[in-house]
Amino acid sequence: MTASERSLLGLFSALWIVALLELFGLLPLAAGWPLSLYGLYGFGAFLGWVSGNVWVHRRRRVPRRTARWLLMIYFFGPPSLLYLARALAPAEYREAAPLVPIYAFAVYAIFFLVPVSFAPRPRRPMEGGWRRDGGAGDDTAGDGAGNNGSPESGSEP
Repeated sequence: MTASERSLLGLFSALWIVALLELFGLLPLAAGWPLSLYGLYGFGAFLGWVSGNVWVHRRRRVPRRTARWLLMIYFFGPPSLLYLARALAPAEYREAAPLVPIYAFAVYAIFFLVPVSFAPRPRRPMEGGWRRDGGAGDDTAGDGAGNNGSPESGSEP
């Protein structure tokens, strides 16, 4: 985990604490940011897309154990911005649509999972290690039918 990811962890933790304190009424925030529902959902989509892409990028460069911790930071951290933005909305906006934070998190999660689901999976070594011939089923120089042009594959060059 890099220093910037540690600072993101601290920032998101502090934002979650502020959002939870506001939720339980211990820290009243000045409600004066009339963010529309579409604006909040758009903000959730933006955060989800960016967080998902950053996590996919970082996942390729770190060990599996570290990638799990980064998933916790990148998936559960940015929604704190959504909840804080919703907490800053006027009271009549919050009372008119009480399920909006849940829907905003759903939008965030969907847009987070889009780049994650389309990302290529990291290659793992086979039982005896990496194969020099490309491994079983590798058709990089073949005809599309599993024949890679080698004499062992049974195809004629």
